[in-house]
Amino acid sequence: MCACRLWTLKTQRGKPDKSNIHKPKGNMPPVESRQKPQKDDSAPILPRPVVVVPTRVFVELTYYEGDQAALLGQLEFELNVEKCPKASENFRALCVGVPVADKKVTKTVGYKGTGVVRIRDFMFQAGDISGKEDHSGQDSSFGPGVKFEDEALLGHATKTNKAGALGYANSGPNTNASQFFVTLGPAPWLDKHYVIFGELVSGDDVLQKVAEIRRYTDARGFLPPKGGHTIVISNCGTVSTTTAGPDPSSPQRALSPPHAIPEKGKITTPRK
Repeated sequence: MCACRLWTLKTQRGKPDKSNIHKPKGNMPPVESRQKPQKDDSAPILPRPVVVVPTRVFVELTYYEGDQAALLGQLEFELNVEKCPKASENFRALCVGVPVADKKVTKTVGYKGTGVVRIRDFMFQAGDISGKEDHSGQDSSFGPGVKFEDEALLGHATKTNKAGALGYANSGPNTNASQFFVTLGPAPWLDKHYVIFGELVSGDDVLQKVAEIRRYTDARGFLPPKGGHTIVISNCGTVSTTTAGPDPSSPQRALSPPHAIPEKGKITTPRK
């Protein structure tokens, strides 16, 4: 056998057999099928669950003159949950009532039973849930003394150029708590300084009644505690958008007596 033939045979014998290298062993899938699947960008993305938040609330006002009580009526507000979600949720929660643990006893904290403490020619103010005599309380639904940031100051869905604008009183930037005000007329100077998170959709006649009670206030707009004239939030809660009137599911609590209204003192309020 010639040398070239022998060299060819040795070379063929030394070559490995690659005919079975990609064949699966047993039940193992081929190499190609064991590769990590590529991301399919065309696959549909499932939507996240949508949480439905009530956008309408009501506040019922009762006027006390001495021992006599007269129902003024209900104010119904549309909340701007899109641009002011935290402000809207704070107001909604305080209208419904927030359970708070106090010395092993759970009590409900909210607007119900609190009073209107000041009436000016352009607004009335209420909502001090702290019960402090000087009306300086800055509690919120997020906790005692917990204030939250300003939202949508430069892009109000509702401007204060008309009656019925709903906003928070504050003591400076990012100091919103529970105290709120409702305009009784145009007050454009409040824009960009106070968070306006809602507007009145029902109850213009109630605003007019509140404005008339202003004649009993002092020079600064406070209702004198010894004068026998008080306005109490006698009921509040959420409003169903499918039925008229208060939402039957809103919790009902007993009306606090007139003497529970905080006494006159200093208060942080929108000023003209």
